[in-house]
Amino acid sequence: MEIELITIGTELLLGQVLDTHQQWLGQRLAERGCPLSRKLTVPDNGPAICGAVQTALGRADLVITTGGLGPTSDDVTRGLLADLLARPLGPDASVAAHIEGFFERHNRPMPGSVLVQAQVPEGAVVFPNEHGTAPGLAIEASPNPFRAGGGSAWLIMLPGPPRELRPMFDDQVLPFINKYLPLEKEFHCRILRSLGIGESMVEEMLLGPLQPLMDRGLELGFCARIGQVDIRLSGIDPGMPAIIAEAEAAIRAAIDKQIYGTDDETIELVVVGQLIATGETLAVAESCTGGFLGHHITNVP
Repeated sequence: MEIELITIGTELLLGQVLDTHQQWLGQRLAERGCPLSRKLTVPDNGPAICGAVQTALGRADLVITTGGLGPTSDDVTRGLLADLLARPLGPDASVAAHIEGFFERHNRPMPGSVLVQAQVPEGAVVFPNEHGTAPGLAIEASPNPFRAGGGSAWLIMLPGPPRELRPMFDDQVLPFINKYLPLEKEFHCRILRSLGIGESMVEEMLLGPLQPLMDRGLELGFCARIGQVDIRLSGIDPGMPAIIAEAEAAIRAAIDKQIYGTDDETIELVVVGQLIATGETLAVAESCTGGFLGHHITNVP
């Protein structure tokens, strides 16, 4: 399944706000077995938004946009994409009631302009916003005017603030995707985390042993960070778990002493886990690091 993410906001391109959506949504989708195919950021203007979405709908099964659903003049996503898909906007009484209730609960006066968020494209699925006012929306483009043959695609629009987007995605959007876009093939991924050896050296030591497995569909990737290299094993195939297990065994045979963890494990998490398992304690004396080491250790739950 092809999934594309379009993050919308001039503030993202200007560097005024950090775009965390790609990493967070990418992780959530990969965990579900359907990693992102592409990601694009566009400013808050009509041609950029419509052009990006039109192109994405022409090749993807699911297009997710973030941002531009609020009540201010630069929040133009809802209206633009409703026009693009020829879905007239109309008032949704349940969304309007939610917005009014939100302001009442917070004992704040409600500007009349916020009710623009209750305008919903015809036929859209509404994802209520439990942590804000702008609902998420899903529209099926079927037939799809932007794809040869008219094959259908889904467009999902999500609010920009992470505190609103994340619970909406977990609680409502993921179950929606599971229902309407079931997986045809399952994606499998395993990450081995190493340290004390450079990226080029890791690749040189592993390419030979892993080449036969890559010929069978294994995808091998490397991500270098300061002092560390992540080794990613992934693929889409019913037999991929066995291939990944075989690859991991080959990697450990080659550089086992350099591997400290897997998947989401961090160095500090592994260290604290070892200390707990052995009943030992750790003392640090820091000067130039300014407490940075202690900060990492004490951040482990």
